Amino acid sequence: ESGLEGPSLPTPNHCVCSFLEFKVKNSSGHPTAALGGSVGLLCRVDKSLLQESLKVEWRRADLETLVHLYQDGQSRPKKQHKDYHHRAHFLKKKKIKDGNFSLRLEKLRAEDAGKYTCKVYSDQDFVHSADTEVILGKLERYILPKLFMFLSVFPEVSLRKLLNTLPLTFDVTEALSQVNVLN
Repeated sequence: ESGLEGPSLPTPNHCVCSFLEFKVKNSSGHPTAALGGSVGLLCRVDKSLLQESLKVEWRRADLETLVHLYQDGQSRPKKQHKDYHHRAHFLKKKKIKDGNFSLRLEKLRAEDAGKYTCKVYSDQDFVHSADTEVILGKLERYILPKLFMFLSVFPEVSLRKLLNTLPLTFDVTEALSQVNVLN
């Protein structure tokens, strides 16, 4: 018996799991965030470009969808696409005065994978652009020894029951179908 459906789980040393995750390619490396998590998309401009007429657009480059708009000194959430309401906002609002227009995208969904562009305009002239790509990938070998230490101490707890108690943002049944238990 695999232990995935039954009342208890064998006591292996490790679990090799495959879970969906996001990878963000940008100039600062490759940070990752899980589905349902959040990710920062970087965009900075020189402080000398900052002025009242500054306009900053964050768009899905592959769809031309408006993700976030900053215009006339403030964010314009009513202008953004409905899929990004309450999910896309500036990473650090206090840093706007320093030229930091990095965006935080929260409650990540599979549909969020794609290319994003930050475009900055000053007096209607295009002055800066930053591209970032959010890629939906797989974390192929995610070792969970602490989970199995817990399960070896409490063998009556099934993996399904344990996963159902955690604040996970993925489908437990789907995740369990991807789990390989090693002895």
